[in-house]
Amino acid sequence: IIFSGKAEMEDERAAGLSRMSSSGRKDNTGVGLQVLDKGQTVDVHAVGSRLYGTSFSIKVPQNMKIVLKNDATVLQGNVEVNNMKNELEISVSHNPVKLMNDSGPVNVKSLYGTIEAVFSSGLKGPISLVSVYGLVDATLPGSVKANLDMSTSFGKLYASDSFNIVIDPVKEVVNKDEKY
Repeated sequence: IIFSGKAEMEDERAAGLSRMSSSGRKDNTGVGLQVLDKGQTVDVHAVGSRLYGTSFSIKVPQNMKIVLKNDATVLQGNVEVNNMKNELEISVSHNPVKLMNDSGPVNVKSLYGTIEAVFSSGLKGPISLVSVYGLVDATLPGSVKANLDMSTSFGKLYASDSFNIVIDPVKEVVNKDEKY
């Protein structure tokens, strides 16, 4: 796993000291992250509250399972995952999420952020993309065979005419005793 990024300018009084968060986490990467190797898993946590405008990159093997969770309002930067060939689980509140050439399975949930995904031809399911208040834009290979369940409460649904979409009829239930 390779961590890279731009370290922010430190106060000269902090020379020789390690940055800590209020929860006791220490920056052991130099880019504002704490990395803990726990054998079969690696935990990565942001350290400090001054990460606005800071960006970092984490490069992992393509077959690694990724779980990313961020319910904080301070770390709202873009989340981009490219070329992964294993399970992705992403849960964020405000971050825009962009997936490129990932094959799945994928489970992405966002409260306010948008989700954009372009899937590779070796797509494996299941795929779940859910954003409560943001848009979801998914590009699937033309040869994909899939059952899609799409719905919206606040927006519009669009699909390519090239997909052979069969729509199950919605059963309308009307109480004949009600008067309008």
